[in-house]
Amino acid sequence: MNIVLAINKPKGMTSFDVVKKIAKTHGVKAGHSGTLDPMATGVLLVGINKATKLLPYLMESRKTYRAEITFGIATDSKDITGTVIDEAVIPLITQSDCERALQLIQGKQKQQVPKVSAVKVKGKPLYKHTEDVALPVRTIEVFESKYHSHTDRTLTYEVEVSKGTYVRVLSETIAAHLNTIGTTSALTRLKNKVSLNQCQSLESALKQPVALDFYSLMQDYPIIDIDNPTPVYHGKRMAFDIDADLVCLFYDKQPIGMYRRVDDHQFRSERGLF
Repeated sequence: MNIVLAINKPKGMTSFDVVKKIAKTHGVKAGHSGTLDPMATGVLLVGINKATKLLPYLMESRKTYRAEITFGIATDSKDITGTVIDEAVIPLITQSDCERALQLIQGKQKQQVPKVSAVKVKGKPLYKHTEDVALPVRTIEVFESKYHSHTDRTLTYEVEVSKGTYVRVLSETIAAHLNTIGTTSALTRLKNKVSLNQCQSLESALKQPVALDFYSLMQDYPIIDIDNPTPVYHGKRMAFDIDADLVCLFYDKQPIGMYRRVDDHQFRSERGLF
């Protein structure tokens, strides 16, 4: 069984919990393509056995989230599961105020990784550091941000973002634009290669895993179907007349290799997927 599944991650479980449960139930090797916080739900891609080799290439895609901000409080984890570290007055907030704040977070920007995160510094996840360490700063991009709804103390919005973006941090930025503070109180990943409505529940996957189509999963890369897989199996260079730096080779409807350009038409094996 060499497949990729799309799971609607349940609230309260870590991404690793989901992977571990699937691996144990089916007696397979498994991994995932992008951590979701325990409080979050939504699309979690899980690779099984040899399909785990695809996961690094699935992580590069844009992701879409729906988030809820609760205004008037800030927490140490930047979400509702953390300890409240500050409180503030919530001003009167209108829909137009919210829409303006959401426009202000669009585009490329620097974002500091939260202290409560699994990003490793000095070989250890940040959340395990008891001493003060310099928090990494990443370049991220918000491609789109949309107003969904709001109340006098909450805002629900949707964002399409680049790899590595922390929506928890975006929520704090939006609150600041609205002259208050806030923390993420709900988070759902709506899309990561596939949409939420294409996901199966964890309970369903433990009974009968549903494989995703490999061609659809790899559509961010040029796909080349080959007739003879032997050169790929031996890691040989191959020639392709295509304007791309990285291509995915398929044989018999299965991805078998990622090849990277080395000169005009020559490509070398970057990773075997067989």
